[in-house]
Amino acid sequence: MIKSVITFTLLLFIASTGLLPAQFISGILVDEQSKAPLPYVNIGVLHREVGTVSDEQGRFRLRMDSVESGDSIRVSMLGYVPRAMTVSAFQRELELTGGNFSLAQGSISLKEATIRSRELVERKLGNFTDSEGVTAGFSSNDLGCELVIKIKAKRSPSYLETFRFHIARNIFDTLLFRVNVYDIVDGRPGQIINTKNIFCTSTAKSGWVSVDLRDFNIVAEGDFAIGLELIRDFRKGEVTKGLYFSAGFLNKNCYYRSASQQDWKKVPVVGLGFNVTVKD
Repeated sequence: MIKSVITFTLLLFIASTGLLPAQFISGILVDEQSKAPLPYVNIGVLHREVGTVSDEQGRFRLRMDSVESGDSIRVSMLGYVPRAMTVSAFQRELELTGGNFSLAQGSISLKEATIRSRELVERKLGNFTDSEGVTAGFSSNDLGCELVIKIKAKRSPSYLETFRFHIARNIFDTLLFRVNVYDIVDGRPGQIINTKNIFCTSTAKSGWVSVDLRDFNIVAEGDFAIGLELIRDFRKGEVTKGLYFSAGFLNKNCYYRSASQQDWKKVPVVGLGFNVTVKD
C-alpha cells in the first residue's frame, strides 16, 4: 500500500529593484552604555522583505540587493528602545562608529492584568495535528522569519502555561528558536507581549516539542498569537528544505513573515500544529 503524502511549504521570492552600491551591510549591535554585543537583535528594512537577526556575538549581515537608500530600517530588542532611520543614515552611523550600532536600555511597560475572584480553568487551545502528510515550514531562510498561530481566548485574562509544536521532519542536529507572543490588532499579530526572550532548543527529529512558559508570567487580554522565530543560521542546508511542521486543514488562523520587522501575511490553505495551554 502506498501512502499518499501532501507536502505544503511556503516559498517567497524577492525581486531586485533600486540596487545600492553594496549588496550587504555588516556590523555589530552593542549596548549603548557597556558596549557589550547584543545577541539575537531584530533588524530589517520595512516593507522590503529584507531582515535578519544578530548572532551570539551581536554580529549581523543584512542583504541589501532590493533596498533603496531612502527606505526605513528598524532595529529592536526586548528591554531596549527600538531605533528607526533611513538606510543611508544607518550606513553613515556604521561608518562613523567603525561598524558598531548601539541600542539604549529602556523600561518595559507591563499591562495591568485584571484579577477576578474565580477558580481558574485549564484549557488547551490551538491546532493539535500531528500529521506527517500535510506539512508547512518557514517561508524563507532569512533570520527573523516567523510562524505563529492566532489563539481565540475563551475567557480573559489568559495565563499562558505551555506552548507546543509538532515537528513532522527535521534534518538538523540542533534547533534554536525564539518563542514570541503577540496581541491581536485588526485581526493580525500586533505588539509583542512577553517581556523576556523565550528560547527553545531541541534536537528532535520528529514529534511534539513543549516549551514551559510559567516562569515568564505572560498574561494575554483577549485573543493572542504565539509561535516560533528563526534566530540561528542552520548552515548545513536551507531550513525551507529541511524542517517541516505538521499542519492540517481545520485550523487556518496562522500567519507568517519572511524576515525581521516585516509585515504579517496569512498562511494559505492550512493551519500549523501549534497549540497552547492556558489558565483563565
